[in-house]
Amino acid sequence: MFLFFFRTENNKKDRLFNDTVRLFKTNKWGFTNQTAETTGKFVIEAITNTMWYPDPFWERLNSRSVSVPDCLRPLTGYRELRKQKKASKGKVVAISKPEIQIHYLSKFI
Repeated sequence: MFLFFFRTENNKKDRLFNDTVRLFKTNKWGFTNQTAETTGKFVIEAITNTMWYPDPFWERLNSRSVSVPDCLRPLTGYRELRKQKKASKGKVVAISKPEIQIHYLSKFI
């Protein structure tokens, strides 16, 4: 069993990624050496993103019968939307459509 490597923790999303890897290690979940760099990386990043984006809204989602699976509950509480909004006030960066397309395509090609 081989687990994906840790990221340098520059922000809370990196911490969530590393804690996802730790959760896999604690539960003895993992990937073979052949699949760790491809499938393993994809799965860890997918779980990280899946937990990151709805994180500030779990209470509202819970009231609508959408709840966090028990095994992923330790991966909640990382994203504080109110603090993010305050920190980013006045820091809106304009990005053009071609730049967005290049960024998007680079992720999936």
